[in-house]
Amino acid sequence: MINTKAEFLKSRHTLAYRAAFIAGIVLPVLHMLGYILKPEHFLQDLSTRPWEMHATYCWKFGAAFFPMYVTILTSLVVQTEFRNNTWKMVYTQPRSYIDIYFSKFVVIQLLLLGSILLFNVSLIVTGSIANIFRPEFAFFKQPVPVGDMLMVTARMYIASLCITAIQYWFSLRFRNFITSLGIGIGLTIVALILLPWDGVVYFPYAYPILTYFKALKVNGIATHEWYSLIGTAAALLLGFWNIVTRKERG
Repeated sequence: MINTKAEFLKSRHTLAYRAAFIAGIVLPVLHMLGYILKPEHFLQDLSTRPWEMHATYCWKFGAAFFPMYVTILTSLVVQTEFRNNTWKMVYTQPRSYIDIYFSKFVVIQLLLLGSILLFNVSLIVTGSIANIFRPEFAFFKQPVPVGDMLMVTARMYIASLCITAIQYWFSLRFRNFITSLGIGIGLTIVALILLPWDGVVYFPYAYPILTYFKALKVNGIATHEWYSLIGTAAALLLGFWNIVTRKERG
C-alpha cells in the first residue's frame, strides 16, 4: 500500500492525471453544450428517456475510443520513469520485483476506474445543467439510473483490463513512448477492421467495443469479458517474467 501511494505521488503532476480527468468529462460536456445550443436536435429523445439517451450519446463515442484512451493512459503512467531516467534507481530500492511491477499497474487501474466513475458523475451533472437551461428536457422528471450506469462501468472496466495488461508490458518493454503508443493505437485500428469477424472475440483491443455495442444485454459476464480476465492474468505473468529475466532493466 505504501509503495502504491508513492507511485500515485510520482504520477500526480504528470499528464496521466490530466488525461484521466479530461477523459472523464469531455464527452458529457460537449454533448451538454449541444443540448443547450441546438435543443431541437435532441428534444424528442431527451423529453422521453433523457438519462438513457444522454448516456447512449456519450458512450457511443466513448466506447469506440476507449481502447485508445487505455493505451495512452498506460503509456503515460509508465513513461514517468523513462522520462526522468529513474528506472535503475527504482530497481536499486529495497523492494521486491513483484512490488515494483504491480504497484504501478495498480495505479493505472485506479486512474482508469476513477476516470470511468468521473464520466458517470459528469453525465449526471451535465444532464442537470442542460435541464436548467432547457426546461423542456425531462432530466428532472425521471430518476437517475445509477444501477445501470454502474453496471456499464463494471462491464467496460472488465473489457479493458486485458488491454491495460498488454500495454503495461509493452510500455515497460520499450523505452520509447512512441513505440508502445503506436503499437496500441495500431492494434486498436486493427480491432475496428476486424469487428465483423466472428473471431474478434479473441482480439482484446475489440473487447470494450464488443461490450458496449453487443454484450450489454447479456446477463452476467459475456464470453469475451471472460477472455479479458484470462488474458489479463496471462499478460501480467508473461510481462513480469519478461521484465525480471531481462539483463538490462530500465
